Amino acid sequence: MGGNGTHLGSTANVFIVTISERLAKDTGNPAYRITPGLWFKKGSPVMLLTLIVSSIIFYTWFDWYAIPLESHTR
Repeated sequence: MGGNGTHLGSTANVFIVTISERLAKDTGNPAYRITPGLWFKKGSPVMLLTLIVSSIIFYTWFDWYAIPLESHTR
């Protein structure tokens, strides 16, 4: 969940940054480049939101998730 916060947080993020670098170079338009600062600025709110939502879900459903699978099928 925290991988949205930085451009190095996941393989998919690195892939997208590489594509944006190539696009900026091929078109000559530096606006297509995704910088670490831009990624942090846009990714941090997404990261915080996903962490908050997942924490709420985990806290709310922890007892249910802690039950062994055999108990759920009965």
